[in-house]
Amino acid sequence: MNTGRVSRFDGKQFTTYTSAHGLAGNSVEKIRNDNQGNLWFVTDNGISRFDGKTFASFTTKDGLPSDAVYSITVDSMSNILIGTNQGLGILTGFTSNPANEKTPKRIAGQNALSNDALARYSPTIESYNTATGYPIKDASTVFSDRKGITWIGTSSDKTGLVRFDYSAVRKNKKPLVIKLQGIKINNEAIGWQSLQTPSAKNEVKRDSNTTAPNITEEVTTFGKELSEVERDSMRHKFGDIQFSGIRDWYLIPENLVLPYRHNTITFEFAAIETARPSQVNYQYMLAGYDDDWSPRSNKAFATFGNMTEGTYTFKLKAQSPLGIWSQPIAYTFTILPPWWRTWWAYLLYALLLGWAVWGLTAYRSRELKRKNQALQEKVHALEEIKDALLNGQKIERRRVAADLHDNLGGMMSAIRLTIEAMDAATFSPKEHEVYQNVLGMTRQAYNEIRLLSHNLQPDELEKFGLAQALQRLMNKLNSSQQIQFSLSITPAERLHKELEFNLYSICLELANNIIKHSQATEASFEFAAKNGHLQLLVTDNGKGFIHNNTSDGMGMRNIQERTEQMGGTLKIHSRPGEGTMFQFMIPLILPVRA
Repeated sequence: MNTGRVSRFDGKQFTTYTSAHGLAGNSVEKIRNDNQGNLWFVTDNGISRFDGKTFASFTTKDGLPSDAVYSITVDSMSNILIGTNQGLGILTGFTSNPANEKTPKRIAGQNALSNDALARYSPTIESYNTATGYPIKDASTVFSDRKGITWIGTSSDKTGLVRFDYSAVRKNKKPLVIKLQGIKINNEAIGWQSLQTPSAKNEVKRDSNTTAPNITEEVTTFGKELSEVERDSMRHKFGDIQFSGIRDWYLIPENLVLPYRHNTITFEFAAIETARPSQVNYQYMLAGYDDDWSPRSNKAFATFGNMTEGTYTFKLKAQSPLGIWSQPIAYTFTILPPWWRTWWAYLLYALLLGWAVWGLTAYRSRELKRKNQALQEKVHALEEIKDALLNGQKIERRRVAADLHDNLGGMMSAIRLTIEAMDAATFSPKEHEVYQNVLGMTRQAYNEIRLLSHNLQPDELEKFGLAQALQRLMNKLNSSQQIQFSLSITPAERLHKELEFNLYSICLELANNIIKHSQATEASFEFAAKNGHLQLLVTDNGKGFIHNNTSDGMGMRNIQERTEQMGGTLKIHSRPGEGTMFQFMIPLILPVRA
């Protein structure tokens, strides 16, 4: 110990201990060991017990008469004697926390428990000074002789040396009796008798020998008799509090039921201890509000606020100056829910929610009907536009077909007849070769114009459907071409007229491409329904080609546009020398377009 500090040398280095290590104070005045090998330190802020590893400290919060400690010693009864500027404190032992055990255990002040184990116990410290009826003003020096007599040196002129025989002190070892003395609501005292409905019980007619119980309570609680105005004000403020009766003597309401706005309650209590009431300690808990007992305290009231609705039980126990705990007493009361959390409020919420859901559903239903109607009108308008476009295309195709057949077809027929009328016998071999080529191209052009004219006006598509129209087309192609075309359609029923028109146009365009460019001998068109889609496979055994979107001609672009218009997809598989396959997947329901 040096200049108030304490240090420990372990053979290699010094360790200086302060309050950061658990000491009660940083200034250590005295050190004393007990018969269990523990060291006790006197500090400027209480005392500390060192078990070789940790510190356990004790102050006025634990029952010391004062934190200004002068001396410390031990006696033959395993007590720790503590001299303070407010008299003598005797640490007689430790009692296990009754919250942890049904039957508390008691151990001596000098014991072999570690500080960690001792933390589960509460110290019992008795005070002997002028406040407790002993002529000990302070205890600057404390000494215990072999016979257990304690000698105390004080600063008093009259009692400078006090002889104290602790074994001769009479002690009451019975548990204390605890009483609830009052209940406050929202931190306000209440005259429970006056709060009751006026009756013969609390409005006794007064005469010269009788005082009404409510007036007696008012004088005890408020220090005066309340006026009628004050009683009416109290009843107006607390009149919604319910209780079934009032206990005698201390006037505690029974079966208390508090509205939610009165959810702060204070309990006032006391233990009957006439000799040393200041050394009585209390522990309490509110079941439903607290999880454990409160710290030990000599405070004789407890306040609980901001409580939610429910039933609560206040439990209270007291520790005598000798460390003996009483059995807990209990008081049960109820807090009502606020109006917005009552059953009828929840019923109202359910009704409002149901009404809101119904209203929202009805509104959404009306909106959906309105939107569906608008969509149907738009779809109907689009169908009319499509029909008009198809009719317009049909009329235009007929006009073009007529022009091709009547004008261009007639002109090509006349050219062919004129060429055929020439006398080929007069031609030289070179001229005869040219003559044959021109005649062949003229005949081919005439046949293609007739075929194109016919296909621009496929009346059988409108009358009989896609299957028969394509079959007639294939028959005509097979009769005039060296390429053998085949057709397979499953199923063969009619489709939407727009689908049929686009599919027919695609097949016609692909047939023309095969005739002109493929150099094929066989070609096939296969239709099959799969998972709500129509699959079209067009294959040939021609020379094939390298597919490049940027180099596609007008015909391929028309095919791609028609496929997209139907909401379908197109895949092209082709390699030079391996033929070509066009794979279309077309939904059987046309997409709705805005």
